[in-house]
Amino acid sequence: QIGDKCALIDGSGKMIIQPVYDWIGKFSEGLALIGLKGKFGYIDAKGRVVIRPQFDAAGNFSEGLAAFLDSALWGYIDMQGRMVIPAQFDYADEFKEGRACVKQSDKAGFIDRSGTLTILPQFDQAWNFDQGLAMVKVGGKYGFIDKNGALVINPTAVSNQDLLALRIPTVILGVGNQFPDFDVVGSDSRRGALEAFNYLYVLGH
Repeated sequence: QIGDKCALIDGSGKMIIQPVYDWIGKFSEGLALIGLKGKFGYIDAKGRVVIRPQFDAAGNFSEGLAAFLDSALWGYIDMQGRMVIPAQFDYADEFKEGRACVKQSDKAGFIDRSGTLTILPQFDQAWNFDQGLAMVKVGGKYGFIDKNGALVINPTAVSNQDLLALRIPTVILGVGNQFPDFDVVGSDSRRGALEAFNYLYVLGH
């Protein structure tokens, strides 16, 4: 940052982009988000404007699409700036594994790349899919769903405080108030037969 403007340098310290932008984000899939006079667009690694600043807010590209904000609603554009999914959501996350979490009427669900709601908004909160599972919050409790929206692990009380670390489906699930009454659930386990659990701990990252 130079003064109140942001510039971009390469690994040798050579300036690629002069300090003209109010904000420059990290590069994702070859493009970086830029902010100028309250609007957001994208540049490539050579500093060329690929998508001119025109959005009220925007996200990083993921799986070829990026969320954009227009008149308080979110939609998605492709890497040429073409609108792929019209602005219609109260919230829109990045695409992961072909799905993106969106919110309508304060409830979270998931869409595919065409914008079709594959899982209707019904959760208080939801996280991106990872290895075929997504963590969801319902009534203050947490569980996991598959890509069909079926509860693989029913919402249950969670004692692990590091909920944001739950990015893998390998966890220890405690039954009752005593350990070692637990089961270990992995991505290849028969999760569908499991009941609700009292504790949920991450095994590792």
